[in-house]
Amino acid sequence: MADQFETVRGIIGRYHHDRSRLIQAMYEIQDAMGYISDPILAMIAEGFGIAKSEVAGVATFYPHFQLKAKARFVIRCCSGVVCEICGNAALREAVRKTLRIKEGEATRDGMFLLKVGGCLGACDQAPALMINETLYGKVRPEDIPDLLQGVARGAAMGEKS
Repeated sequence: MADQFETVRGIIGRYHHDRSRLIQAMYEIQDAMGYISDPILAMIAEGFGIAKSEVAGVATFYPHFQLKAKARFVIRCCSGVVCEICGNAALREAVRKTLRIKEGEATRDGMFLLKVGGCLGACDQAPALMINETLYGKVRPEDIPDLLQGVARGAAMGEKS
């Protein structure tokens, strides 16, 4: 963890504690760390001479900042009208049961994270879901266990996520 803190200190130092460059520094820190943890928020605040709540406000305002470790595979279940009519609620339930997680949670091994949100733009393939950047259309609840197992198996074999 000390190496991570040194990395963050180095990034902050490169920005000469210039508050106008806070967001740019936060992006660079997130790129280096994968996400911005609570201790890192505190370091950023101290380094830029501002309140931690101000840094947290920036981090929560912009959707690109991650405040928790991201899973290797993010499953996005569509909640658009067409997918809902075509049975996406049953898909979400199948994902929850298969992975034993709730919406917004990651599996213990950090392999999968379940997110539910707006339309994926794949109404013609409803019900649909995305795993990272790959769209899966016309998915049935009974397909979920094999689909997730195949994704995890591919990751174990070194396929790109």
